[in-house]
Amino acid sequence: MRCLIQLCLAIALSLGSEVGIRADEVLGAPQSRTPRSSFPFPRFASSKAKDRQTEASEAGAPAAAPPAKAPSRVPSLDEMILFQPNRQGDWKPDQLQYTDVEFESADGTALHAWYCPADAPRAVVLYCHGNGGNISWMADYFEFLRTTHRMSILAFDYRGYGKSKGTPTVEGVIADGRAARAKLAELAGVASTEVVVWGRSMGGAVAVQLASEEVPRGLILECTFDSFKTVAKHHAPRWAFLVPEDRLASVKRIPDVQCPLFQVHGTADRVVPFTCGQTLYEAANEPKFFYTLRGADHNTASPGKLYDQIDLFLDQKCPRTAMP
Repeated sequence: MRCLIQLCLAIALSLGSEVGIRADEVLGAPQSRTPRSSFPFPRFASSKAKDRQTEASEAGAPAAAPPAKAPSRVPSLDEMILFQPNRQGDWKPDQLQYTDVEFESADGTALHAWYCPADAPRAVVLYCHGNGGNISWMADYFEFLRTTHRMSILAFDYRGYGKSKGTPTVEGVIADGRAARAKLAELAGVASTEVVVWGRSMGGAVAVQLASEEVPRGLILECTFDSFKTVAKHHAPRWAFLVPEDRLASVKRIPDVQCPLFQVHGTADRVVPFTCGQTLYEAANEPKFFYTLRGADHNTASPGKLYDQIDLFLDQKCPRTAMP
């Protein structure tokens, strides 16, 4: 039993217990507005600040998505370790322009999201967050992307997270991602193939799965892994055998992705090692672009230059047929 507890702690801590952002650390908002996160969410620095980190054809025809199947509602042991949901948060953030969205996953699980439309958007973005917390902890970040970088965003919570119902499993959260992409296309008035799929950390695995099933306009991956088992071996090698080989094995799915890829990873990432990002990137098809954050850990504030590069990627490398 002691060994099992050690495994749970090792992997849960590795993926879900580093100190995340507070609103006041990002945009000067009062600390009380956003709870202290127990999971690594993205931080960003002003584009005017001195950057101390440096940056290191064609999309295929849309592929038909596989038939929806009812996800398993009973999580396995490794899934109970992987998913660290939280339901607490500020659900009426004054600093964010948004609309509450309620919709259902394929099995009828009720899901919740925020739709944050931008004026003259350069992209319609589905944002897949990591394995802990919920979307309410990222309100400032979504407003930053919406206003400063003109992105219309649907930020959704997987089942069991935030105001979404149910219990998370791998099959379940992927099904939730499919439903969220369809809902975003409906809200934004675009084809689902015009959606840019953006995933951070564990959310990157969800994003890769979605992009492998139906070609999106583009794919953005932040500090994500090649497979959950690789991360388990890194943090708890004696007990990684409990994680199935194919559990969120993005490295096996990304060869099926036929859209432009923008990937970013920190060289000092202690949660998802830099080598995990490299392995995933090497397996991806062209066109692809890798942005290296030198000396950056999983939660190091990203420089404004990174988001400028993402803007260029969307404007120049991701062709679009129409935008609202």
